[in-house]
Amino acid sequence: MTIVTTDTDHVTCEADQRAIVLPPAAITEATQLQRQTGDLFALEGTATENRAKLHFDIFNYVERYDRDAVEELARDNEFSSTSKALNCHLLAQFLTGINVNEKGISQAEKASRQTRVRPFALVLEGLRKRRSEHAHLEFDAWLKWYLREGQQVGLIKQLVGESSKSDKVPEAKPTPDSIVEDAFESAAAVKLPGDLSDLDLIPGRPMLVMLRQDASGIIAVPLPKAGSSAVASVAGYRSTGLERAPAPLRVWHLLMTVGMAIVPDATSDEPISALEPDDEPNEATPMLPANAIYLWDGSGFSVASARSRDTRIVEVVPLHGVDLGLSHGTVRFIDKRTRNTMAARLIQPTICAGYGGEKGISVEDRNGRARVKFAHTDRELSGHLALPTLAEFRTNWTSRVSTHFAPHAEAIMDEAAVIEFTSTFLAMLAGKHKSDAEIAITISDGKIAFKRDKAKSTPFAAEAAGSATARVMQSDLLAVVPSLLALERTGNLSWELDPKGLLMVEVSTDAAIIRAYVQTLEEGRDTRSRSLLDRVRAPLPTSASLAETPALAA
Repeated sequence: MTIVTTDTDHVTCEADQRAIVLPPAAITEATQLQRQTGDLFALEGTATENRAKLHFDIFNYVERYDRDAVEELARDNEFSSTSKALNCHLLAQFLTGINVNEKGISQAEKASRQTRVRPFALVLEGLRKRRSEHAHLEFDAWLKWYLREGQQVGLIKQLVGESSKSDKVPEAKPTPDSIVEDAFESAAAVKLPGDLSDLDLIPGRPMLVMLRQDASGIIAVPLPKAGSSAVASVAGYRSTGLERAPAPLRVWHLLMTVGMAIVPDATSDEPISALEPDDEPNEATPMLPANAIYLWDGSGFSVASARSRDTRIVEVVPLHGVDLGLSHGTVRFIDKRTRNTMAARLIQPTICAGYGGEKGISVEDRNGRARVKFAHTDRELSGHLALPTLAEFRTNWTSRVSTHFAPHAEAIMDEAAVIEFTSTFLAMLAGKHKSDAEIAITISDGKIAFKRDKAKSTPFAAEAAGSATARVMQSDLLAVVPSLLALERTGNLSWELDPKGLLMVEVSTDAAIIRAYVQTLEEGRDTRSRSLLDRVRAPLPTSASLAETPALAA
C-alpha cells in the first residue's frame, strides 16, 4: 500500500503502510469539486457557442439589412464613431448596444466600453472580408468553421495580419452584368409566353420594360436604350420570390421570423446543478438555457421561453385551408438542434423561396417523431425540422396563454391610425429604448390611448369595444409591435386587453394569423402578472388522458 503525507517541507510516498482514512466530509468535498469541474467545462462550452452564435447573428443581420441602412439606423439612435482603425465600429456598437460615445459618461467608462466593443468590430470586419468562405453555411457548419479558424482570437489575428500586408488585394465588386444575371437566376424571375413580338425585345439581351395594369389590360413600355448599368441599378428592387411560394412555406417563414424576433433564446435562473441548501446562485453559477420553445398544438404554433416565469408568447395559426401536414391530435415541439440549422434559412426570404418547388416540403412520421423536410434548389441548403412529441420534453417546461384569457376591451386600428401610431408614439419609444418604462394602455370611447410613465396620454382613433386599462413594460411593446408591423399584413392592427394578465396584439397575412402576448403589470406593483400563463410540461407517466395531464397546463 502507499501512503502520501504532505508537509510544508517534504512530500514522501512510503509503501506498505496503512492509508490515512479520510472523514465523510472529505468525500463530499471531493464530489463537489468533481461536479464543479463538470459544470465549468459545460459553462465554457456554452459560453464559446453563445459567443459564436452572437458573431454569426450580427454578421447575418448586417448582410440581411445592408450596412448603410444599419449604420443610418445607428446614427438615428445616437450612436456615433470617429474610429479610423475599426472599419465596423459603428455597426458593432449599435448591434451590441455598447455606446462608446454616449454623452455624460466618464473617460474611464468610455475606455471600458471601447475595450468591450473592439473585438466585435474586428470579428465583424473579418467575417465580412471572408464572407465567401462561410456566408453560405448554416450555424452548425459555421460553428465548425469558426472553431477551426481559432474562434474570436484567431479571426482577429488573421484580420490584423492581413491588414498589415502591403500587397493587400481589394475585394472585387460585382459587375453590372453579374448583378443582372443573378436577378434572372433568382426565384423572383417569371417566365412569360414566348410570343411577345409586339414589345420589340432584343433577343438574348436584358432590357428594362415598364408595365402598368388598368381596366383595359396590361400596358408595356420597352426601354431599349437603358444599358447594363441602368438595368443593374434597379435589379435590387426585385421581389424575393417568396410571394408566389406555397402558403405552408410562407407560414414556416413567418413562424421563424416572428418567433426569433419576439422570443429570443436566453438563459434561465435555474442552475445546471442543484445547489447546496445554504447556497445562493451568483453571476458565476452555470444556469440552464431558456431557449424559445415552439409548440404545435394541432392547429397552430405557440412560442414561449423555456424555464421562464415571465415570457412573451407568440401564436402563429395557419389560415383555414393551409395544411402544414402535421397531425392535429398530438402536441409536439420543434427540436432545438434542427431549428438552429433551418431558422436562418427560412428567415431569409430569398433563401426560403428556394424551398417553393413542387416537392419543396414533405412531412414524414416515424415512431411518433415528425420530420418536416425542406428540399432546396441548392442541395446544400436542404434540411429538416424534427418535431418530437411532448413525451420527449423530459424535465423542461414552458408556458402558453391560459384558456382563462378573457379580454375586457378590444381596439382595431386601420392603416391610417397605424401609420400615425408608428410615426409618433412608437418612434418616440424607439428613441428612448435605452431606458425601460411603464406604458399605460387604455381602450375606451372609440379610441386607444398610450401613456409613457408620467407623460401625457396619446390617443389614436380605433374601432373600440369595451373599456379597460393596464400597464405593460416598454421593452415588451418594442419587441412585439415593430416585429408585427414589419410583416406583409392583409388587415388591420388589433389589440385585446385583459387587465388580469395579458395584452394581445394581432395581425393577419395571406397565410396565417399572428398574435403576440405580453404580460401586464400587477395592480399597484411593478412586477409582471403570471395569472394568465399556463405551464406546459411532459405528460405524467400514467394512463390519464392528455387533457388531464400537465402536458396542456400545469
